[in-house]
Amino acid sequence: MWRRILRWLAPLLIVGSCWLPDVHAQGRRKAVAEEPVETTRSFAFAYTIAFLATIVIMVILCTPSRKAWRG
Repeated sequence: MWRRILRWLAPLLIVGSCWLPDVHAQGRRKAVAEEPVETTRSFAFAYTIAFLATIVIMVILCTPSRKAWRG
């Protein structure tokens, strides 16, 4: 029984993380009146940090371990 529950846990978490923000946003749209918001802010710094963090994580995950290397 636990195997069935654990087998469905990861897909449910992924679907929930994709679906819940949309449901939450729809609830906020109903509660808040639609007002056009004009911003001239640039989020280049935040995007750069996010991109660099992704690259660092990929390098950490994809680097072969020293145990596997036999030189």
